[in-house]
Amino acid sequence: MASSPPGETPYEPFEPDYIREVIQEHFGTALDHYFRPRLIGRNRLPGKGPAILASNHSGTAFPWDAMALDALLWRRDDYDPASLCRPVFEKELSVTWWMRPFGIDDFWRRGGGIDMTFENFQHVLVGGERVLYYPEGVAGIGKGFARRYRL
Repeated sequence: MASSPPGETPYEPFEPDYIREVIQEHFGTALDHYFRPRLIGRNRLPGKGPAILASNHSGTAFPWDAMALDALLWRRDDYDPASLCRPVFEKELSVTWWMRPFGIDDFWRRGGGIDMTFENFQHVLVGGERVLYYPEGVAGIGKGFARRYRL
């Protein structure tokens, strides 16, 4: 990734209104009636400021777990972009057509995600934002459900 000019964000196009609508109008139904996730210990999560939240994948063939956690955090923070945990991901999720939900261009980036580069990671933290990080990466998605609690 080429360096961005000073003061310019290297990981847009983030569209808070778009992702809020996706969660409220579409993904929220699957979240509430199919996945039914819960945030346990959510009062221990920082509300704002620089922080790194690390999670492991559940071992499914698609990062539904990451999407559910991201949506729960969005809801918890009342869809406030300033409180968002910016998920970092392998660039392949955005550039490979079959890794994009429903074939939507820039789905991950429009939802606040950023390509996992040292430059982006540092930019987000120095800017006072929170990062949602999956240290297993794509390998964690493909590890199989039987190994879901292993990092």
